[in-house]
Parts: sequence; C-alpha cells; structure tokens
Amino acid sequence: MNKLTCQSIIGRTSIGVVVVIMLMYSMSLCSCSAKKTQSNESALVYSKPKVFAVQVNVTDIEQAIDFYGKNLGFEIVTKHDYPQSAQMKNEGVILQLYKVERRTQINPTDARTNINFRVENLDAIIESLKNEGTEIIHKTPQRAAVGVWKSIRDPFGNIINLMELNGKANRSTRPKVYNVTIKVTDIDQAVDFYCNTLGFDILSVKYYPPVIPLKTDGIISNIALHETAKKTVKLDYPNSTQTFLIIEVADLASAMADLKKKGVEFIHATPRKAAIGIYVAFKDPFGLIHELVEIAKD
Repeated sequence: MNKLTCQSIIGRTSIGVVVVIMLMYSMSLCSCSAKKTQSNESALVYSKPKVFAVQVNVTDIEQAIDFYGKNLGFEIVTKHDYPQSAQMKNEGVILQLYKVERRTQINPTDARTNINFRVENLDAIIESLKNEGTEIIHKTPQRAAVGVWKSIRDPFGNIINLMELNGKANRSTRPKVYNVTIKVTDIDQAVDFYCNTLGFDILSVKYYPPVIPLKTDGIISNIALHETAKKTVKLDYPNSTQTFLIIEVADLASAMADLKKKGVEFIHATPRKAAIGIYVAFKDPFGLIHELVEIAKD
C-alpha cells in the first residue's frame, strides 16, 4: 500500500474532499509520518517528532526573565549558561531564552512562529501589559473559532498571542501556554513540509482552510499551521530576535541524512555543540528556522 500523504488528501475542490478527509482521519488518525520499516535509517521519520522546547531569542536575558516571569507565568529553571541563555517553564512547557545581538521588529503579516497563551481575562491582562509599556498590536479583540485574542510584542520584537477561549474558564489566574502557531503563506505546502517531511500528524481538519493543527509529542499539545502570512521571510539566524521550535531526535546524523534527501535546507553543515547535546538548524519553505537537537546521554 502506498504511503498516505497529507498533500494528496487535502484539497479545496469540493465538500466531498473534506468528507473523505474526515473519514480517513477517523479511521487512521491521518498519520502522515512514514511507517516504520526494518531499516533504522532515520530517527526523525520513524518516530514521532518531539518538541523539546520553544526558543525565543532576546537581546537581554535578565529583562526577558523578568518579562516572561512576571507577565506570562514562567518560572526560572536554570541559568546554566547565563547570561547567554536561560531556561524557564510554564506548567511543563520549556522556554529556552537565548541572547542575540540584534532586535528584530517582526511584521505581523510575515511568516513567523509564535507562542499562544490561554488567559482568564483578556481585557484585564492587556490593560496590565499596556500600563507597563508593552506594545499591543491589536486594539480590538480578534475573533477565532476557539475564542478572542490579541497580539502583543515582548521587549525584543517577538510577537505573542493572548487568547480567551470560548466558554472555558482558565483554572489558573496566570497565563498558560496553549499552543504554538506557525504563520505560513500556503497551508497545503506547510502541511506537506511539517507532516510528510518532518513527520507530524494532523490533529483535525475541522478548520481547514486556513488552519490545520498538528499533533505533537513533547512539551506542547499541538502546533497550529495558519495560512495568514502575506509573505515569506529571510531571518538572520542566529543573530536576531525570533521564535522557533527545538525538535528532539534520537539520532541527529540519521535525521539530517534523511531530511537532506528530501531537500530540506540546513543552516549548519554539521552538528554544533550545546549545553544539552548537539543541534543543527534548518529552514522551512517560508524562511522560518527551527532546530533539531540530540540530547546528550548521561
């Protein structure tokens, strides 16, 4: 049986296509990762991608710790490589802060990766942030299928979404990480890359188009692909502020070899050393950067 691909089942031709998608999804959970074979060629493809952390590049680590701790519910975990980096946590979600040279003013209409937070009272937290001088991008609440939201910027130009969900009270008074959004210019191209190439599974087609949530193991419940970007980007990695995923793999060399065969563009020719192990950065079709990491064994 040929491998099922998300690109082949997702189209915009008719309602019937969507019905077929839903039936296939309910029968097979719409698995887009390659089925395991006798070969151990690729640790990335033959096991589900696992999001280890979300990295946010900033120009001042101490200021970032203060902002994300006081306003967004994160607690410091370690300053292992302080003041170059620090780790914070929000109910299991790891935020990797990394110091860079240059602040970038992310354009809200460009392709980007950003964290979404669930809040109890959107108006209240927006007013509090506004009083502290935080830039509020949306003056009026934006409506989505799951609730209302507004975008803000952290002190380093990174965009963050704050969401108040429909009819669901947040049990905690502090913000909680809801998911991660990847803004793209073409939803089908994004699904093909993140699903067929990287190995994430489709979680639901309910809001397609323009949204496809992907199921992920690891620290976050899902990644939402949104076809709302107007243009692709050219990021100055690793020197400027930006937000991206750190994806854990068991065997970095094997994962790199497999993805290179699929045409993935890597920033690094060979793995680099980090405090937690070894890593490489790669680009998606929209110019966004993410990293693969192999965690050092004790």
